[in-house]
Amino acid sequence: MGNRKIILNEKQLKYINSISHGTKLKSYLKKIDPKFTDFNKFIIAFEETIENKLRIKKSNNYSFDDLVFESIISRLELLNKYKKTCIRIFLECQKHNNYFLTLSIYLNKYFSNYSQNYLVKYYLITTYGIIFQIWIEDDESMDKVMSSLGKFIEITNKIKSFIIK
Repeated sequence: MGNRKIILNEKQLKYINSISHGTKLKSYLKKIDPKFTDFNKFIIAFEETIENKLRIKKSNNYSFDDLVFESIISRLELLNKYKKTCIRIFLECQKHNNYFLTLSIYLNKYFSNYSQNYLVKYYLITTYGIIFQIWIEDDESMDKVMSSLGKFIEITNKIKSFIIK
């Protein structure tokens, strides 16, 4: 039983999402796996599940703009299904640094699939963090996210044109 990965099924994910901001969450998580009394272990299982669901299209043919857009939007579109859970994890990360560290490790791993370049990966993770804040307030259509990400990429391209000549 040691270090086995726990992958949450869709029924569990939907139920967790429906109770994420209630008092039933901790007792339900404990029913799934007693290790989930440590919320960090739940974050790991959640991220492993998300990682399993995301099918990353490995391609070196992405333009920089497409790379940024694809990597961020793909993840947020999937997370839309579990938004309440994501917000709960986000709130818990604000209270517990070790949860944030765990989440950071998974974000680094995710964005490493898109680029091994340290600066590009740092840019992707930073941009994701900014856009995630907008996503929290956005609706399912993600119109604000799409618009904000487009503007962010546009600003980045303007800055790049001054730096790279």
